[in-house]
Amino acid sequence: MRFRTLRQLSSLKLLTFTSNNLIELNGYRFISTLNEQFKSDVLVIGGGIMGLSTAFWVKRSSPSTSVTVIEKDPQYAVCSTPRSVGGIRSHFSLAENVKLSMFSFDFLTRVNEYLNVNPEDVVDIGLVKKGYLYLATQKGLSTLIENHRVQQSCGASTQLLTPQQLKDKWPWLNVDDIALGSYGFDKEGHFDPYRLLMAFRHKAQSLGVNYVHGTVTDFSGSCSPCKVDQVIVDLAKNQSTARYSAQSIIIAGGSECGSLSNQLIAQNKLTTLCPVNRRKRYVFAFKCDSLNGQQVPMLIDPSGVYCRGEGDNFIAGLSPEESEEPETNDLEVDYNFFDEKIWPRLAERCTNFESVKVQSAWAGYYDFNQLDENAIIGRDPVWTNLFWVTGFSGHGIQMGPAVGKCLSELILDGQYKTIDCSRFGFERVIKGERLLETNII
Repeated sequence: MRFRTLRQLSSLKLLTFTSNNLIELNGYRFISTLNEQFKSDVLVIGGGIMGLSTAFWVKRSSPSTSVTVIEKDPQYAVCSTPRSVGGIRSHFSLAENVKLSMFSFDFLTRVNEYLNVNPEDVVDIGLVKKGYLYLATQKGLSTLIENHRVQQSCGASTQLLTPQQLKDKWPWLNVDDIALGSYGFDKEGHFDPYRLLMAFRHKAQSLGVNYVHGTVTDFSGSCSPCKVDQVIVDLAKNQSTARYSAQSIIIAGGSECGSLSNQLIAQNKLTTLCPVNRRKRYVFAFKCDSLNGQQVPMLIDPSGVYCRGEGDNFIAGLSPEESEEPETNDLEVDYNFFDEKIWPRLAERCTNFESVKVQSAWAGYYDFNQLDENAIIGRDPVWTNLFWVTGFSGHGIQMGPAVGKCLSELILDGQYKTIDCSRFGFERVIKGERLLETNII
């Protein structure tokens, strides 16, 4: 029989706890690694955009509430947030996603009002207001029109353009197979995700959020009702192990949420596995001397290839087919993916791209929701003091400011106020009900 914790050993009278952080096992004494115990009103597991945004909003709304963030990678070397392309758009098919991104865009335009710590320093996240352009063939025409209807109902600034209107506005664009385009002329663009992440962290800490470098290794819980009593954390500062307890625990672990839910299942067999795992995505950068990047919006081709101009440079990417998903054990880039999958479609859409070559590239991780590639937000259906915020499948950075606000409301007030995110709840995972977003990139 295997025992998960020292406490389980002690329950069999094999182990006793003595003074001075010593434990005694079968007559032998050792220094206890379970030598620190902490309490916090709110405990956030994961210090990426979702975790820090939630911590910020909780502390901003309720200064007396103690908040702790646990992050295992404080340098964010492999974190998804700074490796994203930092795009933000209102081009979604679900009203909730449209509203979340629109709220976040307004937040970004007023970022200094929210995240400035020192009045003499300006928070610069490099926000560029530049629309998205979605193209549809005849096959995707009805979807584009229906999505536009939803966007308009939410107040989004998107407009439908005929092939001739597209050609007049972007003469370099090949529209021979295009039936319609949708362009976001306001509240869309891109920004520096790392700068935004650091601004959230600095502001949260200035408000009193406790930021801890550590790795969550286990949970312990009790039932009637079911509650996570303690979160076991390996602390980096002194290589010790600590136990954290909190009234509200938020799992914002990104692509690692599936493995964290496995640990919860070990505590309670009624727990449902969180269907979020890691997927690797490539981003390629190149130059095109015959086309200025300022002229190119975030172009979404019907094939799924995206391309954006950034000054004299361009970036491009594509989500692979399910059968072509790359291994996720490293962040190495497969440059053949650009040559074989992306470049031919770019060259077909714009002849200026026929002779481009990749100059650099990087890879990042999606917190990929296998159920429906959409967010999971809200209270856990089994653990009464546990909340989830994960599964954004590449859309998290642009919704982070809004999602943190909404989740803070659920935690502090027991209900959503700014935007109703109820449909993103974990209940749909248990029921196997998919909440699909069309035109996913």
